[in-house]
Amino acid sequence: MDASSASGPKTSLLKQYYPYIFTLNHYLNVLIPSKQHDLAVDDDPETYRTLLATSFVATHTPIKDIPKFPYFLPQCSQSELMDRAHGELFKRGKTPKKRPANVLLFGYRVAETWDEDGKLQPGRLAISNYAINSMVTTLTGHDWSLLLQRIGEGPMLHLLVHTSIFLHLQHGSFCQATGKPIYDTEPIPPSVKRFLSEELNINEQSGKNRGIAKQGSIETAVGFHSASTIKIDHLKIFYGRPEYQAGQRGVFFGLPHKHVLNRLGEQGMVVQRPEVDESTAQVEYLAKHIFPRQFGLSNVFVSKAQSRTPYGHRDLEIK
Repeated sequence: MDASSASGPKTSLLKQYYPYIFTLNHYLNVLIPSKQHDLAVDDDPETYRTLLATSFVATHTPIKDIPKFPYFLPQCSQSELMDRAHGELFKRGKTPKKRPANVLLFGYRVAETWDEDGKLQPGRLAISNYAINSMVTTLTGHDWSLLLQRIGEGPMLHLLVHTSIFLHLQHGSFCQATGKPIYDTEPIPPSVKRFLSEELNINEQSGKNRGIAKQGSIETAVGFHSASTIKIDHLKIFYGRPEYQAGQRGVFFGLPHKHVLNRLGEQGMVVQRPEVDESTAQVEYLAKHIFPRQFGLSNVFVSKAQSRTPYGHRDLEIK
């Protein structure tokens, strides 16, 4: 099935973080050219068919650079292959005991003591499971075990180690099953997006091929700050001076007098539009203060002077 014709949940959020998104079915057709029409048969469970059609593979690898695998009948179980994937992922850490950021490694660590229960991996690396990882449980279930029989060990190991898989839930939601957690992934700045004539993007309504610039150009793009690099002004938070309200004696308690929550009901503060009622306009105005990045306003993720920007007063910017 062509990715551009995929139905199911919208991928607008995923497109902010990954330049190339495919349905699982389409990605496997690219990954294993010899199995394009053998991934599903008539008597397969409906859950398996749904998995192929509505799950998504998100990657930074263009379609022309996706590796190609021949098909060989698997000689191991899905659980055994998951153990191999854990070993491969831990080898990517900066040190043997440094766990890389990956959804599949939640609840896993390198065994630290001689008596700690752990599965021995190639290279004498013992991996211990100290907490339940629901994604590992899901990916070793019946549908994924059936998929292993259809695609073989190499492609399955590639999926588990080198891609980010998002499973479709109800109401158009996703659950990330593999890959670096999306909350640790830097969004793609709009300034580096451009059309690519040869790449497929499944959420393009026009049906034309569209892509995004390669990751190399993203790293050199104008400053984007991840959540861990945002500067917090501790002086203002913990040692702020007390405020006094004009015309009254005593300290003004609560949020600052000019805070948006204290001014939301003021006459004329919100610009009324004919197509929306007053309550909707106020909610939208408040949302622009709380989620400025989603509305394209200045924010700490892109500002070069984070601590000196007065984000508390956005009236002129919003109007």
